[in-house]
Amino acid sequence: MGDMKPVEAAAAVYQREACARSFPHDLELHLLHGYVINTPDWFMMCRPVWSRAPHELIVDPSYNEFSVLDTWHIYLFSGSNIYRAAYKAQQLAGRVMENVSFEKRNRLRMHRMADFMSRL
Repeated sequence: MGDMKPVEAAAAVYQREACARSFPHDLELHLLHGYVINTPDWFMMCRPVWSRAPHELIVDPSYNEFSVLDTWHIYLFSGSNIYRAAYKAQQLAGRVMENVSFEKRNRLRMHRMADFMSRL
């Protein structure tokens, strides 16, 4: 990350990788339908989703009509310690979820939140 702030490093992902939308568009979608957390140490866009929903709905930040919410989907993260950031996000949002999900190499990963938090 070097001298870049975490939000700048997150925006840089959109320059390095093929993305469906621009960083400002995804940021706006998360401001409308999820959470955006920006600290000096990390930046994260996330939203509550249903773990059994189709993959394409879980990763679509414009979709927010899940019948059940049991998972924090971390759409974009930059900074140090994603485990601590997920824990802090739950505290800030006041919503404890059973699971956490994120994409890695375009593959959706789903973890039980307790297992994820045990890595702290």
